[in-house]
Amino acid sequence: MSVLDRVEDSRILLRADRLEGAMLTACVAIAAAARVVRPNVSNREAFTKFLTDRYYSPIRQVEFRNQVTDINDLLYHWMRNELVHTGDLPIDIDWMTGIHSGTLAIRAGGAPDYKLLMSPTWIDHLLTIASEWVNETSPD
Repeated sequence: MSVLDRVEDSRILLRADRLEGAMLTACVAIAAAARVVRPNVSNREAFTKFLTDRYYSPIRQVEFRNQVTDINDLLYHWMRNELVHTGDLPIDIDWMTGIHSGTLAIRAGGAPDYKLLMSPTWIDHLLTIASEWVNETSPD
């Protein structure tokens, strides 16, 4: 088992439209890579700093539950932790539909549902980060 195995597992789930399973497995891949890079810090710090160091996105923060939240903290606490510890996303987070492939989008929850909506492309984004890390650290 390896980070690349988790990436492939997640891609299979993503193709089957099993978004929560795909997100959880993508977060496992990120967490495993992050632990290698930062073995002596908390899981949260390793995960969030790994993402901060690995990519730049114009989407750095989002309003969630009436607070401005760092996107990496949202991914760790509200996506990864909730899926690990409860088996589901919070009731106020859901997936966007009708988003073009490759579009990294997030929408702060407003009327009528008051839910934070994320494009499934976030899953692929995490998988790309994990795959690139493996490719950079693997011997030729």
